[in-house]
Amino acid sequence: MVLGRRSHLVDFGWVIASLVALGLVSLETLFKNYYQITKHFKLLYCFVIILVFYNLILTDHVYWGNSYDNTKYLEIKYSADKIISYSTTIKDEEVIAVGEREFHPSLNYLTGKSIVIFDPGTIYKLIDKKELTKAFNIFGIKYIIGYDQELSELIMKNSDVINISNWPDKRDLQVPLNYNKSWLLNLIK
Repeated sequence: MVLGRRSHLVDFGWVIASLVALGLVSLETLFKNYYQITKHFKLLYCFVIILVFYNLILTDHVYWGNSYDNTKYLEIKYSADKIISYSTTIKDEEVIAVGEREFHPSLNYLTGKSIVIFDPGTIYKLIDKKELTKAFNIFGIKYIIGYDQELSELIMKNSDVINISNWPDKRDLQVPLNYNKSWLLNLIK
């Protein structure tokens, strides 16, 4: 699952690092032969290397910061915990519908239950055509999770599924951090 969801640019990271290293090594020849810089060559060369190194650190900082700030991990964990608490009543042949594409593989992996993606737009269309129950029966959907309050009520009114949980509220997702853990995470970030 980790291999399928990560950025595939990571596979070519060694190529990018090799090209950067090759470029830094070739700077010596470039500075001496083309620009005839000999007086302050070492100072300029060290400055360029430090500048490239700083740029790489800054890029990592931004990437880890975005990854840290925009994660769906808390929503997935909250929903997985809700499904696990229901797991004694959910049979193996029963399917759970989720409306968030990122939830599908993670919830399936974390809970061991059958999960299918049912886009909210599709649900609205099926409700308009009065075919929601028929579609849910075809897929064997008996439970829903992760839809907003309004859509969950609409789904339950137009079908006979059970709502395990709505989309989690931000209050439910706050993970208490002590000062040391927060400091360490921000240092790494």
